[in-house]
Amino acid sequence: MKFTIPSSLRVFLYLLALFTIIGTVLLFKFDKGDIFLYLNSKGSKFLDEFFKLITLLGLGGLLAILAVIFLFIRYYYSILFAVSLIAAGIFSYLLKHVIFKGMPRPAGVFDLENLSHIVEGIKIHKYNSFPSGHTMTAFSLGIILTLILKNRTWGIVVFAISFAVGISRIYLIQHFFIDVYVGALIGTAYTLLIHYLIGHRLKLDYKPAFNGNLLSLIRKRK
Repeated sequence: MKFTIPSSLRVFLYLLALFTIIGTVLLFKFDKGDIFLYLNSKGSKFLDEFFKLITLLGLGGLLAILAVIFLFIRYYYSILFAVSLIAAGIFSYLLKHVIFKGMPRPAGVFDLENLSHIVEGIKIHKYNSFPSGHTMTAFSLGIILTLILKNRTWGIVVFAISFAVGISRIYLIQHFFIDVYVGALIGTAYTLLIHYLIGHRLKLDYKPAFNGNLLSLIRKRK
């Protein structure tokens, strides 16, 4: 069967391409810490609370929860969430703790006492900065949601949320822009690859057995 891209995913990828272009320009134009320092100078109580909430959407546990929930909706999506969670863990560990182990975060580069704004109630880490695991997970989640919510508007909404998670990591003094930039690209890339391999090449997306769910199975056995 032909590999199709829903309009929601298409819009998401268009926005990601725009982000990639603008991000590349920013990386060449500014020093590594400039964007972080700019966001830090715009700190406020409202943004503190907003970004503390939105950053939770980048936790791997959310993918695990959705993998369980979608067992009752559609097996294939549950598998996507589960495999993407595993991929996120592997990429995050290898890149942050092996290949780029010890790379300093903003708190490892700048003296916190000299920063314009400190968010209260957040544990600020100093090392293993590259790339942003939360951003990887958020964009991975975003790709899967665009496969489920086949609507252009949802593509915009989901991208905006994924992007906000990435910004939250900079605002909360956990990452530099380059960490978020690369995390977004990696999370998108491995999730698209997973969908292509298991959905199209292995044809799980088209097989009736993977279109079912636990609720249907339970009803049949009654």
